[in-house]
Amino acid sequence: MNRRLAQTAGLCIAAVLLLFFFGWLCPFQALTGLPCPGCNMTTALYWLLRGQLSRSLWYHPMLLPTMGAALLALVFRKKPGAVKGILLSWAVLMLICYVWRMITRSEEHRVSGSAHGTGRRPGFTVDELEISMMYKTKDLFSLEHSLAGEYLREFEYPWQALAGIKSYIQTLGPKLKGYREVSPQVWVHETAVIAPTAFLGAPCIIGPGTEVRHCAFIRGSALVGADCVVGNSVELKNVILFDNVQTPHYNYVGDSILGYKSHMGAGSITSNVKSDKSDVVVKSGKEKIETGLRKMGAMLGDHVEVGCNSVLNPGTVIGPNSNVYPVSCVRGVIPADSVFKDKDHVVLKKKDRD
Repeated sequence: MNRRLAQTAGLCIAAVLLLFFFGWLCPFQALTGLPCPGCNMTTALYWLLRGQLSRSLWYHPMLLPTMGAALLALVFRKKPGAVKGILLSWAVLMLICYVWRMITRSEEHRVSGSAHGTGRRPGFTVDELEISMMYKTKDLFSLEHSLAGEYLREFEYPWQALAGIKSYIQTLGPKLKGYREVSPQVWVHETAVIAPTAFLGAPCIIGPGTEVRHCAFIRGSALVGADCVVGNSVELKNVILFDNVQTPHYNYVGDSILGYKSHMGAGSITSNVKSDKSDVVVKSGKEKIETGLRKMGAMLGDHVEVGCNSVLNPGTVIGPNSNVYPVSCVRGVIPADSVFKDKDHVVLKKKDRD
């Protein structure tokens, strides 16, 4: 009898783990349309495996207690009374946690699906801890992939660097080796390819291997990294483009910073001025940071992909390795490793990067 009870308890715990961790089946959601008690536990496990304990606990505080309960039930499997007490305690804690999460969660800026982007189950609020980590300079960019790396390292938030881009270029330009000053305060690397119809306004720096195509309009205060593409009819103004950035077709990028290997799809733009001309505020849910800037476009982390004809509104910050669907209207902070489908559907993903 004791052995059968232990086996039954073990099977129950295994089933719970499979259901909650991997999201293969959620009868609760199927019946009620509401998030199940284990919702976002996959995401919590994902961040725990990446060493982000605080982020993991926010996504689901019951991840570690669940793992602990499973371990204790295994250790005391020969003591049915102990196993029953463990399971009962775990169930009570899970219920309390679920009620608390349902009360405190917000319907806006939610992240749906599992860490693998399955989208099977609706999720809970993106936590302020992750948001604040996403838009700090050191978390957005691989600073070694830009001539402005040391400059950016001085700032906690990347938009704080916008005001000094012009002065930094003017200071850095004369010190560069392998660059030609093709006109006053315009430094172009000897391996860069500049179309004859492109306009290079001062001050600017064009890095090695970069291609500036026909009718590109660089208005000035632009630091363009190595192996970038500045395409046909693209306009740049007061920007830092990290190495391997592509703005290939009809893009406007103003008062913005684009991280390593980020890409702007055809026709996508950064809107850098609010319609009422007030200062830009970076927002995420109830959290707001006053930038003190009238002009601020977007901060794109490394490996961000922006779909064609999307508009990144003033104060947009997109975490590394994220994708934006075509024809999107984006504002606020988008978490790293996610897919932005629309403002109500941001799905976390897992995608390895080199």
